[in-house]
Amino acid sequence: MTIETIDKGYSVETYLDGELHSEDGKPAVEWRGGAVEYYDRGKRHRINGPALHSVIPPYSRWFINGYEVTEEIEEWAKGVDLDLNNLNKEDEVMIAIVWGNYAGK
Repeated sequence: MTIETIDKGYSVETYLDGELHSEDGKPAVEWRGGAVEYYDRGKRHRINGPALHSVIPPYSRWFINGYEVTEEIEEWAKGVDLDLNNLNKEDEVMIAIVWGNYAGK
C-alpha cells in the first residue's frame, strides 16, 4: 500500500496505489480555488457529505461509489427529515446503512 501526495500547482492530490483516494477524512483533491473532491480508490465517494464541494461558485454534489446521487439523496433526506447540511454521527450512520452499497440505478 503506497500513499503519495502530489502538488500539481493548481491542485494537491492524494493517491493510494496510483488511484485518487481520501485518507483520514481529508479530500483526495484540493484545488487552489478552494474546491475539494473526495475519492475511495479512484471513485468519487463520500458518506458524510458531498464528494465534490466548491465555495466559489457555491456547488456541491454527492457521490457514492462513483455514482452521482445528489438528487436521489436530497429527495430521500427530505422523506426521512434529515438535514444534509447539518449531519451528526447518527445521521452519518443512517446514510452509510442506506447508501453505503449503492451501485447505480
